[in-house]
Amino acid sequence: MVRPLGAAVALAVMATGACIPFIMRGDVIRHDAGWTITLEALKDGPNSLQTGGDNTYAVPEKGLRFLWAWVKIRNDINATRVFGYDSCDMDLDDDAVLPTIVGWLFGTIDERQESYAPGQIRDRRLIFSYPDGRLPTRIRCGNMIFDVPGPRPRQASR
Repeated sequence: MVRPLGAAVALAVMATGACIPFIMRGDVIRHDAGWTITLEALKDGPNSLQTGGDNTYAVPEKGLRFLWAWVKIRNDINATRVFGYDSCDMDLDDDAVLPTIVGWLFGTIDERQESYAPGQIRDRRLIFSYPDGRLPTRIRCGNMIFDVPGPRPRQASR
């Protein structure tokens, strides 16, 4: 089920988007298994999202923040099929972090998967709860890997 956001909240999010720090920006395109996924941006925040009604908000747990991956997903084969958003993750040490919330420009999606008709393209926001002060090194959707630029611990010089 797609849940629409209130118009005022959607406009506020779009209006403040320029003030939210981008970790990366610019289309990175990957193809695999008849899917094309474009990572358009990775943003640090905002750290709240209206998920339903006027007073229902999702916020990350203490010590975490929301990282927003803006993706465009296209079904490249000539058959309707399902894309599972839990096939996407961010690395965290030896673990993987799945999206906490799946959304689109004006709402959230309750289901963790959607059917895509042949050639259908959807813009989605994969919102991950990630530890404060840390960045993933990659985002993965299926076999498609997107490297995340950013400061990494420096290795000791010899």
